[in-house]
Amino acid sequence: MQNPIVVHVLTMLATSKLSSRVFAGDNLVEFLNRNLTSTPHQRLQALEDAHRQGFVRIDEDMAELTTAGGAFWEGAMQPDWSRFITGRSDFGSDEIEYSAGSERALRDMVELVRMEKRLVGQTVPAPEITKLHDWPATYWKTLPIGYACRIPSRPTSCTVTVPRDMQFLMMHAQQNLRDRWLEPSNV
Repeated sequence: MQNPIVVHVLTMLATSKLSSRVFAGDNLVEFLNRNLTSTPHQRLQALEDAHRQGFVRIDEDMAELTTAGGAFWEGAMQPDWSRFITGRSDFGSDEIEYSAGSERALRDMVELVRMEKRLVGQTVPAPEITKLHDWPATYWKTLPIGYACRIPSRPTSCTVTVPRDMQFLMMHAQQNLRDRWLEPSNV
């Protein structure tokens, strides 16, 4: 049986490489929006354990999953890659690129973004969705198929004020949609 804190450390590294200093932070639970009861010392020990087992590579200060770590993590967590969603924007870009493991997951995310924009008086046309082959879902995981689209991100002047509770609900809905890939599938 693997230490649950090691599994959590691998989960943290599943979507992005992180500085090993992140694991020593006292505010890690808030940073990751996860329910984790461990001390910074326990997390650093778990990172060291994962490194010794060959699950994590630490280069300078950056920690990342190895192929073995990714395979172990997938076996432990059973992620549903069809629900995986990622978004990124290059510095200075007027667009955000969203990509997902399925067209349905991408369309759900796009609709949430478009709804949020409509609340503040912005109109965003439905974007063109592109099917990708050999999609790099994460830095360590490539899937045979993925889907991507670009949505304008530049703000426009608005006269509509969105209540804070509505802003919170939209942000929460987007986070839930992004986190669904680690929940058991109900399909």
